[in-house]
Amino acid sequence: MEEWRHLLLYAKNHYRKTETIFDLKQILSHETGINLENVKLRDVYEILAGLFVKYATGDQRKDFFVRLFSEKDSVKIGDVILQFLAALSVQKVRDGDRVLIDIGEPDPSVLPLNNG
Repeated sequence: MEEWRHLLLYAKNHYRKTETIFDLKQILSHETGINLENVKLRDVYEILAGLFVKYATGDQRKDFFVRLFSEKDSVKIGDVILQFLAALSVQKVRDGDRVLIDIGEPDPSVLPLNNG
C-alpha cells in the first residue's frame, strides 16, 4: 500500500476539504505521529513533491513547471502545494481491474470523509 496514501486520497477528494494546508498537516501528523503544531509547511511540500516526482511522467513534470511559472516569475510554496495536489488528483490508480497504486480506502480517523 502506498505510504502516503491518505495524501493521494485527499487529492482525489475522498476527504472533506476545509482549509487545505491545515488538512494536509493533519494528514501528516496522523501518518507520522508528529504533533500537529510541529508539522511545517515545508514538510507538506517535501512529501507532495516526492509523490509528484514518483508518479508523474517526464511530460507531466515539464507541463507542471511550465504551467506553474507561465504567469509569474516566482511562486509561493502554498501555490506549489496546491498545484501538486491538482496534479495528483488526476493520477491514475487503476487501469480497469488492475491496481496501479494501492491507495486503499479513506479513514474517518484521519479526516472527515467527503460523502458528496
